[in-house]
Amino acid sequence: MSIKDLLRRDPRLSVLRDSLGGEHTPVFYSSLADNVSAVHDPITGAVFLSPALAQQPQEWRQALLARELGRATAPKRSRRWRLGVTAFLLCVILDVVLMQVPLAMMPMLLDAGVATVCFWLAIWQFRDLYARNTIQQTEQHASAWARDRVENYDELIAQATARQSIARYLRPAR
Repeated sequence: MSIKDLLRRDPRLSVLRDSLGGEHTPVFYSSLADNVSAVHDPITGAVFLSPALAQQPQEWRQALLARELGRATAPKRSRRWRLGVTAFLLCVILDVVLMQVPLAMMPMLLDAGVATVCFWLAIWQFRDLYARNTIQQTEQHASAWARDRVENYDELIAQATARQSIARYLRPAR
């Protein structure tokens, strides 16, 4: 797998994204999305489409891209992911640095307490992201957003999903 396979821009993909109303969301063809056809990365805000999707009908690409752009516009999703990642990184930094470097002004117990609070803040944020109602709200928002922009969205997604499921079983073993 080369770097070129990981991220590839396509001008037609950018035009498709702009026609759907997601002008500020970066979109790429990427082998990172091979198993699911399309995926939204909530930390960077980018949308990745499988390179195999480039050979599929324009309507399917439009429907899958619209769904992922809908996820990208879900309220608070990216902000929560960023807060969780920031809290987790702060926890790691505090654990590694503060526990290894003795500071005369700060007792060791306070170092451990601050690191523990940051760790549980990160856990709380990620747990909240995976709560059932949050996932359902994100999916409902993404589907409603895509239905507003793509005609016959539900039929196209059903066709693309069925074909993707069949293709998984027909792939030769590696």
